[in-house]
Amino acid sequence: MSNERLHPLDYLLIALIIAIFALTSLGYQSTQHFSFDQMQMLLKGFHALFTGEYLPWGNEASALGNLPGQLSSFVIGFPLRLHASVESLLIFQLIIRIAGIILFANALTLLFSRKIVLFGTFIFALSPWMLYQTMLYNPAYLALGSALAINCLIRLRSPKYGGAEMSALARFILSLLLVLSVGYCLQLHFSWPVLAAAIGIMWLRRDLKVSYLGIALGIAVVALSLWPFVAVVMDNPSLLTNPSAYAQDRYLGYGLVNVYPVFKGLLYWLRFGSLLVTQKAIVPPIEETFTLAFTIFCYAWIALSSVVGGLSVLFAALCNYFTIKQLPRTEQGTHGNLRFARAITISAILAVLIAAAAAPLVLNFWQIAVIIPFAMIPVLTYFELKPRWLKLATIISAVFFVCANLWGMLYSDKFDYTGNMRQSIYGHCLAGFSPEQCAPFARGLSPEDKAEAEAKFPYSQAAVDRVIKGIIPPPPQSEEQ
Repeated sequence: MSNERLHPLDYLLIALIIAIFALTSLGYQSTQHFSFDQMQMLLKGFHALFTGEYLPWGNEASALGNLPGQLSSFVIGFPLRLHASVESLLIFQLIIRIAGIILFANALTLLFSRKIVLFGTFIFALSPWMLYQTMLYNPAYLALGSALAINCLIRLRSPKYGGAEMSALARFILSLLLVLSVGYCLQLHFSWPVLAAAIGIMWLRRDLKVSYLGIALGIAVVALSLWPFVAVVMDNPSLLTNPSAYAQDRYLGYGLVNVYPVFKGLLYWLRFGSLLVTQKAIVPPIEETFTLAFTIFCYAWIALSSVVGGLSVLFAALCNYFTIKQLPRTEQGTHGNLRFARAITISAILAVLIAAAAAPLVLNFWQIAVIIPFAMIPVLTYFELKPRWLKLATIISAVFFVCANLWGMLYSDKFDYTGNMRQSIYGHCLAGFSPEQCAPFARGLSPEDKAEAEAKFPYSQAAVDRVIKGIIPPPPQSEEQ
């Protein structure tokens, strides 16, 4: 059943899935809206291109300070230093995300049969949950870290779950990579505690057999990579705070006190394994200029996607219940591979609940999106044991993915078919640097589009001070003060 070798045709199908993912990703990239999140990434990357310096802090978070580490600068600056062009940014991000898909598919081969591996790769790569994050901002790069983590976890599973015998060196390397996967996510997004908590819970449950030397070395490497950030913060502690009024009202443990955030976190866990995608991706803004027929069509799509999505959430809940409570037993005990799928499910759910309770704000999907690969495990476990529903699930998912991704990339909250990605990237370069420096990013723009970008994106000393120099303004004073 599991550990079944893939057929040569299976590799071709996975390659086809990746090719479709790549083309769809480029479609999303070309229509993306640009916000302060992208500006932060781009200005840091442009700074690296023009000066050779990778800034040791990342983007500002919603209710916390700046992310630690240089990766936010690196993922933009490194491809630009290889070749200063828009294409470099897109290709580098695509390579990172494809590597995540391959690692996830490889992890599935250690637990499931070949048909489930193909289905899991398909729903991971082409789900709007994955593709809607195809922007030049930090969550887009998380798939590599989370996929590497789950791959290492499955390989490091305890012998009681059918874990393979391996050399001390192999266990050392896998344990090192496991910690580095968390460190990678740590430098890109504050969702990393969810991943760390899931790993920690699995270790406490004795689901894993790790090399403590590898863990220790991984922690040392991550700590060393953060030293430049620590050195800067010692002189500039404002990087640890968010000056917005919204952030001043938040505190660690906010989710636990207010309860609803915990419930929302659990709902996101179920939704990540379902077709109930974030409304930002699949609900088009209804404009007064629409024709009556198109308005009706939009509302029909909203109703249909909501019904299908809602039913799929109930199905995801069933899959979780089945994985946790209803796995069949044989004389030899529950199948080791699927017992480990159960361990992953329990640990990830607990991690999401802990993260939602501890978070200083009500979580949105991108703030725990690092856990998406884990949320698919109980769904795949269900189909492993009840494969008669697999064909129907594949057809429904394929039809939904086509419709949802077309809506998502052409007309949604963060993407629009009228968008001009090249113009926006060139304009954001102008916000921090001279037209002469930014000239490589104007290639492919018409004179009119170039002139419009130069008028729309004037040089912004405030953006340079805040994003590149790290001059974070103090929080606004209250009226009482």
